[in-house]
Amino acid sequence: MNFTLEQQRVIDTRNSSILVSAAAGSGKTAVLVERIIQMITDELHPVDIDRLLIVTFTSAAAAQMRERISKAVSERLEKNPENEHLQRQTSLIHNAQITTIDSFCLFIIRNNFNEIGIDPGFRVADEGEIKLLESDVMGKLLEEAHTEPSERFLRFVECYSTGKSEKKIEEAILRLYHFSISNPFPEEWLLERLTDYQLESMEELTQKEWFHPARKYMETVLQECEIRLLKGLAIAGSVGGPMQYIGNLESDLALIQKMQKADTYDALYDLFTYATFTKLSAKKGDEVDPQLKEVVKAIRDEVKKNISDLKKHLFMISPEDTFADMAVCQEAVAELVSLTLAFKERLDAVKRDKNLIDFSDMEHFALEILLTKDEEGNIVPRGTALELQDYFEEIMVDEYQDSNEVQELLLKSISGEGKGRYNRFMVGDVKQSIYKFRLARPEIFMEKYDKYVINEEDNVEETESEMQQEQNYQPISQDALKNAITEGLADLFGDEKPESGKVELSMQEPPKEIRIDLRKNFRSRQEVTEAVNFICAQIMKKQVGNVEYDQKAALYAAAAYPPPPAENPLLYQTELLIATQSPESEQMESNKAQQRTSSTGMQVKYSDKEKEAIMVASRIKELVGNFPVTDVATGETRLAKFSDIVLLFRATTGWDEDFRRILSERGIPVHVTSKEGYFETLEIQGIVNILRVLDNPLQDIPFFGVMKLPFFGFTEEEIAIIRCSVEQYLSKQENLEASQEAKKEQGLTEAFQEEKKGEGLTEVSQEEKKGEGLAEAFQEAAKEQGLTKAFDNESKDQSLIENAASSRRLFLYEQVKLYAQKLCNEGAESVISAKIKKLLDTINTYRAKVVYTPIKELIQDLLRTTGYEAYVGAMPAGDQRRANLALLLEKAGAFQNTSFYGLFHFIRYLETIQEQEVDFGEANILDENANVVRIMTIHKSKGLEFPICFVCGLAKQFNQMDMRQSILMDVALGVGVDYIDSDLRVKRKTLRKNVVAQHMKEDTRGEDLRVLYVALTRAKEKLILTGYLENLEKKLASNFYLTMENEEKLPYSVIMTASSYMDFILASLMRHRCMEDLLEEYGIGFTQHKLPFEEVPFQVVLWQESDSYTAQFQEQGKAAILEKDLANAGKFAKKELSSRLQERLEYQYPFAYLEGLTVKTTVSELKRAAYEETAAESAELVILPKESYIPRFASKYLAAENVEERQSGLTVDGTAMADRISAENVEARQSGLAVDGTAMADRISAESAQDGTIPAQQGIQYGTAVHKFMELLSFSKELLYCAENENADKYLYAAIQKERARWISEGSVLEEDLQCVSNKRIAGFLRTSLATRMIAAQEENVLFREQPFVLGIPAKKLKEQYPEDEMVLIQGVIDVFFYEDGEIVLADYKTDRVDSVQELIDRYHAQLDYYQMALEQITGVHVKERILYSFALQKVISV
Repeated sequence: MNFTLEQQRVIDTRNSSILVSAAAGSGKTAVLVERIIQMITDELHPVDIDRLLIVTFTSAAAAQMRERISKAVSERLEKNPENEHLQRQTSLIHNAQITTIDSFCLFIIRNNFNEIGIDPGFRVADEGEIKLLESDVMGKLLEEAHTEPSERFLRFVECYSTGKSEKKIEEAILRLYHFSISNPFPEEWLLERLTDYQLESMEELTQKEWFHPARKYMETVLQECEIRLLKGLAIAGSVGGPMQYIGNLESDLALIQKMQKADTYDALYDLFTYATFTKLSAKKGDEVDPQLKEVVKAIRDEVKKNISDLKKHLFMISPEDTFADMAVCQEAVAELVSLTLAFKERLDAVKRDKNLIDFSDMEHFALEILLTKDEEGNIVPRGTALELQDYFEEIMVDEYQDSNEVQELLLKSISGEGKGRYNRFMVGDVKQSIYKFRLARPEIFMEKYDKYVINEEDNVEETESEMQQEQNYQPISQDALKNAITEGLADLFGDEKPESGKVELSMQEPPKEIRIDLRKNFRSRQEVTEAVNFICAQIMKKQVGNVEYDQKAALYAAAAYPPPPAENPLLYQTELLIATQSPESEQMESNKAQQRTSSTGMQVKYSDKEKEAIMVASRIKELVGNFPVTDVATGETRLAKFSDIVLLFRATTGWDEDFRRILSERGIPVHVTSKEGYFETLEIQGIVNILRVLDNPLQDIPFFGVMKLPFFGFTEEEIAIIRCSVEQYLSKQENLEASQEAKKEQGLTEAFQEEKKGEGLTEVSQEEKKGEGLAEAFQEAAKEQGLTKAFDNESKDQSLIENAASSRRLFLYEQVKLYAQKLCNEGAESVISAKIKKLLDTINTYRAKVVYTPIKELIQDLLRTTGYEAYVGAMPAGDQRRANLALLLEKAGAFQNTSFYGLFHFIRYLETIQEQEVDFGEANILDENANVVRIMTIHKSKGLEFPICFVCGLAKQFNQMDMRQSILMDVALGVGVDYIDSDLRVKRKTLRKNVVAQHMKEDTRGEDLRVLYVALTRAKEKLILTGYLENLEKKLASNFYLTMENEEKLPYSVIMTASSYMDFILASLMRHRCMEDLLEEYGIGFTQHKLPFEEVPFQVVLWQESDSYTAQFQEQGKAAILEKDLANAGKFAKKELSSRLQERLEYQYPFAYLEGLTVKTTVSELKRAAYEETAAESAELVILPKESYIPRFASKYLAAENVEERQSGLTVDGTAMADRISAENVEARQSGLAVDGTAMADRISAESAQDGTIPAQQGIQYGTAVHKFMELLSFSKELLYCAENENADKYLYAAIQKERARWISEGSVLEEDLQCVSNKRIAGFLRTSLATRMIAAQEENVLFREQPFVLGIPAKKLKEQYPEDEMVLIQGVIDVFFYEDGEIVLADYKTDRVDSVQELIDRYHAQLDYYQMALEQITGVHVKERILYSFALQKVISV
């Protein structure tokens, strides 16, 4: 690889601490790796890899760097296999400290735990566990504070809590705590906050350190006002200028200059309070240019607004009131600090008691091991730090701009700077410091940026010859360097060649602290870098974010790309797409509304986000397949694919779903990369609702969600029936109670009881008669339904149910139980009763398991037994949904390793994560080569690059909620609070709070600018900026005065008052020639300026709202024209009308080949279609009728009109079956067994065998009965013992009949439903190897029967002519499958009357194919064997 001069200096410079300011795309990672390789392969002074400390920002970056270094070492070892040093590096690299700062701190702690007295068995807690601990500690802290409250605490709570909630207090304590732990010494930092509001006198105010940012802010604004007024004077005095305004402007300028000279707060207060701006002269000039006049007025208005903002922020309160406010607020801050210190102390104690540490503990414990303070308070290294200073040759830090104070002090303590050995290597880009929310301090980077000596060879303004020299530059090899030293080659060291054998190197000792800038961008086309420079050069300035975007910070394109085509030289220019409302859109909307009333197919009005998404989708479709990009792998030009495109957002919340939907509707595949939305997914909501109900069923919303789940299947109508019936029931109970009281008074109690008996509610009435309300009635109902344990758990507070019953406000769970009891009393059997039983049984079963089952196993059991995982796996995006469930299991397993346990705490764990917005993000199953458009946040995109980059949602308003809270916090300025007088109910902002707020706003705005820079620099070849503006004209008009600005940088006030990224970009473009036509269209003059990067190619495209209606009305327009033509047919020439009618009548449907393609079908239909198709091709196959033949005696038996006769077991001739069997054992007769052990049903089988027929009802009913029998059969070891016994038939018949009796007694099946199933045939099955294998699987709990599924497959798999991108849903029920040796065995029962095995295989081969496909797709496990069992042939058939 050829490196530039700057890159080579980074690689070669030694014996100095180096700060590398690496711009986006400058190849900093490659340079860092090369420096490491050069150091460990240096022939003069080689360094072992484990003597370097390499700190990266993420674990992934560390792993990637380790891999790259290992690969480079291996390549060099191949060239020099005898090199022992390189051989040693291959072993050392596995233990080398290439790591994150957290992992390095953990390394220090584990090796020196004894120095700080912690248990070496400590565990690192995850974020969710820490949040739970913080919540618990906070609750106990405030509870104890309220137990014996101090006056100060009560005043603090009264002033800063909201309503009855203390959530704001809790948030303030937590925020102050987290700010403190970003400091190397948290307790000291907190104690310093006690002095935040201490003020001895007003004279002292302006000397306070916290007031310095206010002074700086004021000076910046006043200086800007002065410059503007001077520009206004220049314009007013120019030709056509409003000269009548000169006097006003001079007066304003004098006032501003007075304010600049004032040096006390009192003087400033007087100036801002009493100073006024003079009224503009009303004199009219004949030759005044109206536009210049408006520009001067706009400039003056902006100055007045800036002065008004200064007064509002700094001088609204008199000095006396300000001083008094400081004293009052001092008490509130002291109480907040006191609570925070107590919280920290308790939280640390809890963590120590549980032997836990979190990530902040890692850093502070490592600091405690490495550093201490001497008697004078100076920080000095301890023994461990001194050892590490000697051990590490160099400390290398990547992404240095995102360090904080703790990390800076920690790495400094192990460097050799304290001993005069400068060995720190820091690389980063302060313009990409976007982790302020993690309390990163870019100020650390900037301090060194300003302090370190920049290499004099670094020159921004490089000539073409110098650029060419760098392109031809080849790095000096080690051999060449040695030759140069020994031989003194003139071409390397100068024009004069020294005497032979003598080399005198006159080299000054390099500075100890060096800064090297890497400015060349090897990522993007010149069109992209120029656009980035054009925007950022105007908006990034020192006063905002501490970054000055000048020529040294600018990007210089160095990537080699093919030139754009000659016919379209502006192909790669940057675009700004603005969706806006057109003048015609209101009329369009009106027309649309009218048409909506006549057509239900009309679309609803698009939201602003959807309009922007439609615009983006249109542009994507134009680019894909048409726009040329350079392939990374081959370097060749190809046409763009979906995977070349990314959509970046500041935050995807609220945007991703709209964009996903709009793009998908337009045929654009899309994938959202987000750390949000996991808990909103359907599958996770379902399983979490189940867990909530198992923890506490008295939660209506989760319980309703559980009832709606597919394996319970309640419809909304059924739930409504339950609730209404219970309401009516309770109302009736109240009426009966009232009637009972009345009848008691009349002595008619006995009649009332009879009435109650008639209602079928005797037990409940008796309980109510005892005066116990409904509580005991519920308990009795629970006992009858087998719900005693669950009821006991929920009825600890009997008053709850009594109150609920008396007020008729029952929980949904209680209503379901009461409705179940009502059905039981009435003896009613229905679909809804079966669902209720299944629901209540499931809840009770798992509520009992909750007590002793680990969470992960509980969830796994739920997923398996309910079939929920299989269900969601068969839904659209099934793989993603199954991955989400797997992620939940992973988190449940991680939770089991925490200090919390049990379902209650797991639900708290999930809820805390949601409340704290610590989302997991959906599980990532995307193949990196998938051809999809990616949607991700700008933060997620950092470090990535894409050929085509859309930066979307630019008009979204900035979030400024942090600056609006009652208590503000800043790492540098401390705490700012409101002044609150709870007695007078007075609240106002204090001066210090306004100073803190303004400083926070500057920091936040600087972060916003840096985030925008990161977004803009992700593009390689095409950058597209998008946003929606409802009123573009108003936005442009508000910035029109900027067209007269001739300074490169935009004014400070413009940057600080911007409300969105679109404001930044429009303000930057107001002076670009691409805006000329647009500005003139809105009546705004355009002035050409000589600005840097003014020739940057930029295109602004308006996409107006009416565009979104064009496609919508296109088809309707065609229909309307045709309808009008037909209505006026007489007016057309016959030839024209005839031609049009002929065209319509001869119309051929273009999708006729899709006939038979359905959205949803069943396996049975597909099996029948496949079998019929095969039969049509083969003359030997015969298609059987759908209904089986019914023998004469069976049809007479089934047609018997006397139900009692059939139920008593009478034969067709009227005699009892029992009489026909000479049974002597009464018990045998009662159980349905004959003396020889055969069942009654087998006698039917015997008779039918003579005719060669199957004794069944119609074929479908018989098959259903057999399948139901096999579903209920226990497959216990008892059956296996019976089958292996000498008298197998007798024992099997008895065991089977025993199971029959149990099913009937439990209500699982009606007796008549199974009378047609022969015990003999079931016994025959149980003697097979298949039954033995199924019994073994049942013992291991891996046997699954009657498993429904829904499978989505491409339509092309059904018929070749169907399109592959169409999805068909196939539903079916698998009879049985089980796991064996880690694979699946699939089996299916068949009751068909067939003559041969092959006939059965031909008939059901396709069905087994679909079953296998469904199982493998849903479970991810291979199906190793497919089996048919024929009850007619009594054979196990392998297919």
